[in-house]
Amino acid sequence: MYVPATFGREFVLGFPDDSDRGQTDFINLDFLSNTNATIRVHIESPYTNYHKSFVFTSKYNLTISDGFELKGTVTDKRALYINASQDITVVITNVQTGDASGDTYTAIPVEALGTKYIVAAYVPYTSGYPSEYQVVAVYDNTTVTFVDPSGRHSFTRHLDRFGQYQFSSGSEDPSGTVITSNKKISVFAGVTCGQLKNHGYSHGCDLMMTQLPPVTNDTSYKAVIVPELIQPEQDFIYRIYAESSNVARICFNTTNQHYASCSVGSVFRNNFNESTIQTHTSVIYGNGSFFVAQIKGHQGFQTTIPNTQQYLKKYQLVVPSLYTDGQRSFCAVITKSGTEDGIWIDGKPSTPPTRVSKVPAPLDDYVVATIAMSKGYYEFTNRYDVAFGLICYGYEPSSNHAAYGYVVGFAINVAGSVMLNFYIDTFK
Repeated sequence: MYVPATFGREFVLGFPDDSDRGQTDFINLDFLSNTNATIRVHIESPYTNYHKSFVFTSKYNLTISDGFELKGTVTDKRALYINASQDITVVITNVQTGDASGDTYTAIPVEALGTKYIVAAYVPYTSGYPSEYQVVAVYDNTTVTFVDPSGRHSFTRHLDRFGQYQFSSGSEDPSGTVITSNKKISVFAGVTCGQLKNHGYSHGCDLMMTQLPPVTNDTSYKAVIVPELIQPEQDFIYRIYAESSNVARICFNTTNQHYASCSVGSVFRNNFNESTIQTHTSVIYGNGSFFVAQIKGHQGFQTTIPNTQQYLKKYQLVVPSLYTDGQRSFCAVITKSGTEDGIWIDGKPSTPPTRVSKVPAPLDDYVVATIAMSKGYYEFTNRYDVAFGLICYGYEPSSNHAAYGYVVGFAINVAGSVMLNFYIDTFK
């Protein structure tokens, strides 16, 4: 059964390092609600004995110190606990002064966390801009085991509530590391300031960060649509993450090829398979427990991409205001062909999409409708009452300022688990 992992009442967050070489970071938390009720929120952290409470009705913005970030390979207690009286969405934006480096991602609530993860990071830009992942304990007496990407080495950390372990490396990409725990944990991964390697870029690194979804050991058929990035077309790659033992057969296709290429577990080196440079919408499909991450090229971002079973019928989102240097922002709506004219924003028909592109086979009954966006808070629905995917992103095409990109929300498969504490009546 799939239930929404977009919103919840409890969150446990950690903040990996942004590059912040000689500049200050601003960490923004945007709190969003899809009800008109007054919501009470309490936030606390052992770091500086931080406590804050507030009430809001539809949206609230909070800036916290970049002192919450962890730097280097370290164990600490700077996690942030959020408790709300009703379900909320939390969007995290971390940007340096001057918009030099940053990224945005949606927080995953405690109800949707898991006990197994595969790290999705990227190659460090230089030794001074390392790759990193961070684990945050939700409960006391949490034991976490880390198995390196080769599968040959492992180590264990014991953490209590608020406890964090961060791995940081300026020489290796920790992607594919398998993390397991005896209790639920939050996991964040990326690179402090990165760019795609071996693709002709010589400058323009950027924070690439996301909160990772848990591995659910779901071996059913899944299909993932990785949307194009437009105006002008932007290079990207995708990585398919899976433990080899869980992969039966995965195929992928793009709009500029007329056949599908298929892979099995043996070609997943270090638990992932990386694409060549893409500029058009791609599809990945197959049987096995896998997830997909999209990584933008010059002035990069990283985000995980949900499969079609994880699409929702309603989303709350923010187009961040912290990106100041001529950012163009877009939202890619991935929906069934013939329903793109039903996209509603804040209860009204959206402006016409900048572009509507067909998705390659075998998902050619879908389209990607890309809509230009302004800074602010929005609700997306579809008047045809269909579920759809939503990825939002922004960048300044001709500069080295920060880009961002994030999946706005998704559902998670909890088959065999206890029903989570979500309002699920509108997500069928």
